[in-house]
Amino acid sequence: MNPRLLHLYGPFYINSYGVFIALGILIVILLAKRDTRYKALLTNEQLVSLTMYSILGGVFGGRLLYFLTNWNSLYSPVQILEFWQGGGSVLGSIIGIIAVVIWYAKKNTLPFFKLLDFFALYAPLLHSISRIGCFFAGCCFGKPSNTFFSVIYSHPDSIAPLCVPLHPAQLYSALILLFIFLLLYYAQDYYVKPGQTISFYLMLACTERFFIDFIRGDQEFIPHLAIPVVGNIFSINQWIALILLIVAIGTFFHVTFSTQPYESL
Repeated sequence: MNPRLLHLYGPFYINSYGVFIALGILIVILLAKRDTRYKALLTNEQLVSLTMYSILGGVFGGRLLYFLTNWNSLYSPVQILEFWQGGGSVLGSIIGIIAVVIWYAKKNTLPFFKLLDFFALYAPLLHSISRIGCFFAGCCFGKPSNTFFSVIYSHPDSIAPLCVPLHPAQLYSALILLFIFLLLYYAQDYYVKPGQTISFYLMLACTERFFIDFIRGDQEFIPHLAIPVVGNIFSINQWIALILLIVAIGTFFHVTFSTQPYESL
């Protein structure tokens, strides 16, 4: 598994992780353009521009939260913008993309819950494909494992510990997220109110991250902020996932009982 496919110039490489993210974005755009339910929501130009803004928001949000939870690895604020160096938080990317979509919707007088539902429908597919890139890069690696399907990294550029059997946590996530995508996609007719799809997606994605973090080998903790009874059982990302989960549940009940169905809008 080689995290770097091709050297371009100086610090710039074509990375396995970046290739899978680009592949995921391309697949999502192709599926979105064929989506008849949301076809009237955006023009082709708006879809492209919103996708580009969302990529920027996702990258910046992911980098920012990554360094907030790994502050000891930050030597300069400029490092947050050096996205080619690797390092990012999926939860930060989700928050960044949601913020961008809401901003874009208000700027263009578009219904932001409908836009969030639109992106949420395909977000787990993009997330799943991206996790395969994580697997090749060695980031988001699992804890040591003696199972027969454990993975051993040997490439010197891998982020994961070398020559140690590890849980393929990235592949676990990829499979779970693929299931979440299929569940959302084939059950979308049951989400009849704006905001239900994004809420359900966040509930499932945060639950996946919370439980998968128990076998992640790159957990970060803040001991002095830990609740005494819990101690260091939950990582920083698990706490963030729990907060987002609570917000998603609250949003789901709010839109379910206070908004009109799509057909009456």
